[in-house]
Amino acid sequence: MLSGYSYFPGGAAMPLPSNDPPSTFSSPGVRHEVPIKTFCTKYNISAMDKAKLEILKYKPGNWIVESLADSDWLSAGFSVLRWRSFIAAHWRFCAAIKDGTWE
Repeated sequence: MLSGYSYFPGGAAMPLPSNDPPSTFSSPGVRHEVPIKTFCTKYNISAMDKAKLEILKYKPGNWIVESLADSDWLSAGFSVLRWRSFIAAHWRFCAAIKDGTWE
């Protein structure tokens, strides 16, 4: 197993979010205008976590969230488990956009 990766059933590996800066909340890398409400509904993200994502100014597909420092998402009120759950949803969304399977 590689360090820095999360392994899922079946051996699929996804990189873990980095704890390193940058801590900017800008939106580079976003090419699709999917409303955050639609994203949260599709991936069963609670209204409380949606509000935390809005604090971070997250836009679905904004890959910069993958490199936020722990202090950034902790300051928005996420627990480790809820943040990792969000990151997994973010990865699924990005993969669906890339594969052309987003509805």
